[in-house]
Amino acid sequence: MAGKLVLFMPPPPCYLLYLITNPPFS
Repeated sequence: MAGKLVLFMPPPPCYLLYLITNPPFS
């Protein structure tokens, strides 16, 4: 679902940190 959110809204810089700390793959 996280991937679809990226399509609807551009990921802010903080979102990159979120992916590093909490990868959506898990």
